[in-house]
Amino acid sequence: MDDDRNNAFVDDASNTSKHDEESEVQAFVGEKWAYFSKKWNAAGSGFNIGAAFFNVLWLVYRKMYKYAILTFLGLGVLTAITWNVPDVVDRAINVAIFVTFGMLGNKIYRQWFLAVKEASKDMSKFERLDFLQRRGGTNLGAAILASLLYIGIIVAIVVLAFMAEGKV
Repeated sequence: MDDDRNNAFVDDASNTSKHDEESEVQAFVGEKWAYFSKKWNAAGSGFNIGAAFFNVLWLVYRKMYKYAILTFLGLGVLTAITWNVPDVVDRAINVAIFVTFGMLGNKIYRQWFLAVKEASKDMSKFERLDFLQRRGGTNLGAAILASLLYIGIIVAIVVLAFMAEGKV
């Protein structure tokens, strides 16, 4: 009889823990929480098409600003290094970046969630959920601003290139 009660207690504790984790994912991710919860709990994390197509902008949209800045700088260095490579090499690099971000997007987002969750470990449940909600979710305005900044950088580079060739 005691074993049954102990097992019931363990089951209740694991259900509570599972419910807490679900609540935390829901607070952090927002509207698409079920998608990410499913991907994060699967054996593989799946392919994230948004991360594949929009890489840096997707990181900004998902509020992973530090990762976005580091990725932007890394891609800038990669572009500088491979500036005069043949088109076939350039295309291969672009496909590799697309596939890499698609395959790692959900994993990167999970790691970000876990880091934010770890930062909230000493908070009460309500403070933690509020913290997760503020640090997670999406920021469309930041993604639009980053897009405009990116376009501005490209225009500036093109203008500078034309100026260097004496065409402007």
